[in-house]
Amino acid sequence: MEAMATGLPVITSPNSGTVARHGTEGFITPYDRVEEMAGYVERLSTDVNLRREMGLAARRRVETFTIDWFGKELGDLFHRLLSNRTPARP
Repeated sequence: MEAMATGLPVITSPNSGTVARHGTEGFITPYDRVEEMAGYVERLSTDVNLRREMGLAARRRVETFTIDWFGKELGDLFHRLLSNRTPARP
């Protein structure tokens, strides 16, 4: 998210928990597909317009994850966890 916040497109793996979407803010590929990652690096390094477009999309995407968004998500998670909890026996 830090790279995206600076306006950079990302190349990442699903294992990272990324908020990027493949083909929109960057590229997502399994971590062990080194040749595929290298291809995405080359593609972004040679295509200025794609790099700029994905970088702007990355910045816009990250800006939606505000402190209010995180607070709401955390509250929703606690609510779900507590509503599924069985009451303690006396």
